[in-house]
Amino acid sequence: MAPVAELLADRYELGVRLGSGGMGDVYRARDRLLERVVAVKVPTSTVTPASAERFKREARAAARLNHPNIVVVYDWGGGTEPFIVMELVEGRSLRAELRARQTLPPAEVAALGAQIADALAHAHHHGVVHRDVKPSNVLLTPGGSVKVTDFGIAQSTTQLPGGEALTEPGVVLGTVGYLSPEQIAGLPADARSDVYSLGVVLTELLTGERPTGGEGVPTTELEHVIARARATDPNARHQSAADLRDALRDAGVAAAAAPPATPAAIPAEAMTAVPVTVTDGSGANATVRAPGHAVTAVLPAAAAAGVVVTPPPRTGELPVSKGDGRFGRRAKAANPKVGKPPKPIKPLKPPKPKRRARKAAAMAAASPAPRRARTWKLRHWLVILAAPLLVAAGGIVAYAKLTEAAPTKPVPDVVDRDILAAAGIMKDAGFSVKATPVESRRPGGTILTQRPGNGEMLEEGSTIVVGVSKTDALVPEVSTMDVEDAKVQLRRRGFSNFAVTPDYRDDVDFGTVMSTTPAANLRWRKTDPIELVVATDPRVRVPSVVGQDQASAASALQALGLDVAVKTASSSSAGVGVVMRTSPGADETVVRGDTITLTVSSGPRQLIVPITVGSDRSDAISAIEDRGFLVNVLTVAVTRGNEVDTVVAQDPSGGKAAEGSTITITVGVRTK
Repeated sequence: MAPVAELLADRYELGVRLGSGGMGDVYRARDRLLERVVAVKVPTSTVTPASAERFKREARAAARLNHPNIVVVYDWGGGTEPFIVMELVEGRSLRAELRARQTLPPAEVAALGAQIADALAHAHHHGVVHRDVKPSNVLLTPGGSVKVTDFGIAQSTTQLPGGEALTEPGVVLGTVGYLSPEQIAGLPADARSDVYSLGVVLTELLTGERPTGGEGVPTTELEHVIARARATDPNARHQSAADLRDALRDAGVAAAAAPPATPAAIPAEAMTAVPVTVTDGSGANATVRAPGHAVTAVLPAAAAAGVVVTPPPRTGELPVSKGDGRFGRRAKAANPKVGKPPKPIKPLKPPKPKRRARKAAAMAAASPAPRRARTWKLRHWLVILAAPLLVAAGGIVAYAKLTEAAPTKPVPDVVDRDILAAAGIMKDAGFSVKATPVESRRPGGTILTQRPGNGEMLEEGSTIVVGVSKTDALVPEVSTMDVEDAKVQLRRRGFSNFAVTPDYRDDVDFGTVMSTTPAANLRWRKTDPIELVVATDPRVRVPSVVGQDQASAASALQALGLDVAVKTASSSSAGVGVVMRTSPGADETVVRGDTITLTVSSGPRQLIVPITVGSDRSDAISAIEDRGFLVNVLTVAVTRGNEVDTVVAQDPSGGKAAEGSTITITVGVRTK
């Protein structure tokens, strides 16, 4: 990942790895330019030309889509080290949600499915078939919305810029278990293939397992919708993701309105509330009551109609009223034998007056004096009114804070400035910036518009929306145009860096653009050079290079598209390495690619120096001059007669010397 990190370092600061997505790893990152947190996707393995192209096409396919349920692609690039910059979704995948919860309620399944189908419908409308719909390619936001991602193997039903489909026909791509029958068979996928894959996902959300073909007959409206989406025959499915979306929304309403399932119970119409009677230890029946409240139980309506109902056998004790309003001793519940009729209910005997009077007097003496009703009402009214008063007071304070006028500031003018400088100006003024990319001929990053405009008063902290010229643009088709006209068209798209490469030919008009690099209809960064291959006249006139050194002459000829050959020749007048002549000669017309031969001086010839010591003066001079040398004569006095007019010394005395160089001889003369 190091090369990619170096490539991104000028704008994106990579953080922790969030996971994998399709063909790449996804990292949390910060966009230094726009000061926002994004997700950056980089390749997981060695990048091949094919995988780099697919990586680029994922970005281009997703960038064509703009939908709240589709992850937004902000940027891409890298060439042989590709990357994609996307919206960062704070949440987890539908796969993780399913793993944590096992299954989802029908109403939630329908709601999530409708959002996914709506996203797919948008993609299909723009000619993109996802072809890999599965839980791990659907992200859940904390608010419960879905974000469809990973268009790495998406297929374009129309031609993308560049002229090729996203994948070759007949190639089976996708995830086993979610592929439609036609995809498994290697047939072309269309919108109905995504409908099938979504049907598999919804089955897994509803049941916790992927369908195996052995499911039962659908019973609910949602199950019918899912079963139709998973039909083997594409013609039997919903014919578009929009149809599936509408059907899921209707099914979701029905699922939400359905009552929750309850255990089997006695029908409500057969239930009524009647007093329950129990039998104490003496065989008498008593109605169980709490002080001041009647105790009732829900029994079948037959009991209310007068039919004797025997409570189920039970053990333990029940409180039995003793007639004085207080619970006394406990008695075991009666447990009548099966097959015998219950004993008749006898009324309780009223207590004796004297005993009741004594107990009433004892209770009155033991009880504290009752409080006045006014004191009880005042305390409870204060408690009841305290909470609303506190809430009202808090609301008044909050309302005052919310309606308090925030300080306002004038909006500075940042039109025509660079986005980095504009962001700094707005930050210093107390505002934030939201950038919207705009196609323009202006240099990338230039502010074209701003809302609100210059001088308007806004609350501190408000967001200023600016339109920013895109840093890249589509390369126009300029082939067959004159090179100057082509440059005009390129400048209209914002390009300004051109490199002209000649194509020497005479079959088209000279100056015609033959091709461009990058090719037409590809997006290219405005500041990067665009190579223009231009038809150029192949004929050229040979320049004069005689007298120049070999290296300079060869460079001048090669700059004209001519090849150079070199041969050497000796010269007593030209220095070593100096061009003495060319073939063809100067001012002759040749065709670029022809060869020009340079004759370069190797210096004068080296000749054998004749030895003249002992020779007569005149003979020596003749011998030296005949060899091509010059002669310099010196004299010296001699005593012997045979040395008079004879060469007694020579310099050089032999060997070789340059042609035309001087040989010095010394001749003896008679002394006086």
